[in-house]
Amino acid sequence: MKFAARPQTDGIALLIVMCAIFVLSIMAAGMAFSMKVEGTLAQHADSDQQLIWLGRSGVELARWVLAQETAIPSEPYDALNQFWAGGAGGPGETNSTLAGVSLNDYPIGDGTVSVKIIDLERFANINTAPAPELQQALTLMGVNLDEISIVTDSIQDWVQRGDMPRVAGAKNDYYQGLNPPYYCKEAPMDDLSELLLVKGIWDHPEIYWGGSVTNHPGAAFQHKLGFGTAPGEAPNYPFGLVDLFTPFSQGKININTGTSCN
Repeated sequence: MKFAARPQTDGIALLIVMCAIFVLSIMAAGMAFSMKVEGTLAQHADSDQQLIWLGRSGVELARWVLAQETAIPSEPYDALNQFWAGGAGGPGETNSTLAGVSLNDYPIGDGTVSVKIIDLERFANINTAPAPELQQALTLMGVNLDEISIVTDSIQDWVQRGDMPRVAGAKNDYYQGLNPPYYCKEAPMDDLSELLLVKGIWDHPEIYWGGSVTNHPGAAFQHKLGFGTAPGEAPNYPFGLVDLFTPFSQGKININTGTSCN
């Protein structure tokens, strides 16, 4: 008697089923991950809009506070004890619509905003600062004497018109030789960060930021009459030009809000 051999198909079918289950599991996991990512992105997009409107609300809050400050006849000045600066407020403010207003964690809708207002009249105007004023600031920072001349002349060359640079300054011939090249502005600065393009500062940004560039902001104002640093030693200035100057001010420093170097 002869018996026909049964084809061995059961094992192959089981292997195919397992492969199919494995592939489907990977596809399902990928789809679940994709849906989670899409949900997170949608949530972040919604949060971004909320943050934008909270920021705008904070700006309007600051504008409202400043408008109320100007309506107080008994305080025709700006000082750090007033509400706009985070102070307790003067007699005129405590009896006005500003009474009880705090710029910290102010509730707006479903969130809160904290506003910090800094007046620019506490800074000197970089566009009109004379050479002695720039030299004095750099001296108090502790900048080397040779660098003081370069920075002072270069700043004035940057904000003033003229074909010929000052003795240690720079005009287009110098800036066109940099990589990438650019032109000397020869006009008042619109943003103080333009100082980072000026000769003597673009290659020594710590003069702008103060302290260490990787440790901005620098220490609080300290009186430091420096005589430079040792060769190879990285300068660590107690403050920088960003702490002293602004491109927008009347040029007269408000002694009520200005910070002294002591």
